[in-house]
Amino acid sequence: MEIWHPLSPNTWLYAISKKTMATISCNKLNSDTNDIELDGLGILTLNQGCKCYTFSSVLYASSNQTSNFTNYIPSLDINKDDLCLQNQKLFEQKLIQMDTLKIDNANLDELRHSKKKLDQFDEFLAQNMQESFLSKNLSWFATTTEILCFAVVMILSCCCCCNCSWLPLIGRFFPKYPKYCGLPSICITNHNERFELSDSQLAQMNLNRLQQLQDENEASLQLMCHSTNSPKPTLLPYTRSSPSTSLELRPRRSNQGGRFHI
Repeated sequence: MEIWHPLSPNTWLYAISKKTMATISCNKLNSDTNDIELDGLGILTLNQGCKCYTFSSVLYASSNQTSNFTNYIPSLDINKDDLCLQNQKLFEQKLIQMDTLKIDNANLDELRHSKKKLDQFDEFLAQNMQESFLSKNLSWFATTTEILCFAVVMILSCCCCCNCSWLPLIGRFFPKYPKYCGLPSICITNHNERFELSDSQLAQMNLNRLQQLQDENEASLQLMCHSTNSPKPTLLPYTRSSPSTSLELRPRRSNQGGRFHI
């Protein structure tokens, strides 16, 4: 059992129950290692930079270094410094006086002519730069305007013959059943909506068709009478039949525009 108690720097009080060998080594050059025997109670002092090794402990001797530094502050008068004197002399110097330059042999007419030519050249450059910018933008604007106008004309021409009321925003300005372009008033939209005629409309169309056939028959009979110089034959009274049996309305869908033809 080993007990080590420090008394002062590099000095220890030890208590050892049985004899113990201790090895002391120092950091000095060419220093030998010494072995000593420790037993019972005692005081061990090591030199600076030495170490003591026992069976269960290691002792390090500290080293103290003392240095003394003295700061010397010289006395200096800033007003008498050379740098300040040099700067003061620079401020005291006067500006260099330069004589006015006189041009006696210059031709003022040539100078005015040269100035006029330079002004014209500047105006020419500014005009060319502006024209190139305008021509580039105008060509693009004209192309866009032509495309838009063509699209509007095509839409309006299609809406004159078909139902365009389904279009957003502008559909309310077009009639639901347009009557233009010399086409029948029966038309369907792009949604393939089917329109059915009422009985009164069918009857009126049948009567108009029958009246047209009667007029054609009378015209053909008159031509026959004039050609043979025979008296005009007496026409038999015509009896109108019911609209449902005289003419049959058969809608036929064509591939153009989705319209019904009668």
